[in-house]
Amino acid sequence: VTICNRGHTRNPFGNTVRHLICDRCASPDVLARYLEEGWDAVVDFVAFEPSDATPILKAGPTLIRRYILISTDSVYMACDPASFRRGPTGKLLESSDAER
Repeated sequence: VTICNRGHTRNPFGNTVRHLICDRCASPDVLARYLEEGWDAVVDFVAFEPSDATPILKAGPTLIRRYILISTDSVYMACDPASFRRGPTGKLLESSDAER
């Protein structure tokens, strides 16, 4: 098992797992080198934009056998839609509805 993050969060597993530090947006060359190693699976928790996942997907199935994206959409799908907060028009609230 290997974890990869920007290094802002402590590795909770200590020396029991390999820990790679890489910011996919700031260091795409480092990410590319890591991807070249080949992976049985990549579980991605932080792809905010399609461009965040693009380098991983471009690596292809020969280097990454399985790619799993965990998104907040997946979390919300498990919730009761009746409990979602809605705006005056009845539409779901979006970030643009927030007061600034």
